[in-house]
Amino acid sequence: MNSKSKSQSHKRFYRSLLSSLILSNRVITTKTRAKTLKSEAQNLLSSIASSKDNLEKIKYLRGFLYGGAIDKAFKEIDGRETIRTYNYKNRLGDGALQAVVEINKNQESAGKISKSKESK
Repeated sequence: MNSKSKSQSHKRFYRSLLSSLILSNRVITTKTRAKTLKSEAQNLLSSIASSKDNLEKIKYLRGFLYGGAIDKAFKEIDGRETIRTYNYKNRLGDGALQAVVEINKNQESAGKISKSKESK
């Protein structure tokens, strides 16, 4: 397998994983994949927030997502969401550390919680 086909298959894999994250709002994967997925998702969210018209947003989403994830992202995601990752547990078969990647919808409430902790 040459490096070009390997990078294309990785892009397709992360595109599929990102689509699953959009559809279910939560994905469990290995820690290294979660790290890459988080950066890809943050890029997607920032691009959605910066796009000015709906046509531009749809074209961008079609380049990053598959199927029903495009519709869900267009209707429900406005760019104010945050991506959160945390360690989960070791996988039974090979012992790889798993992590959970979530989309948090309420950034305002997360800001209020952190401010209240700072005041204590």
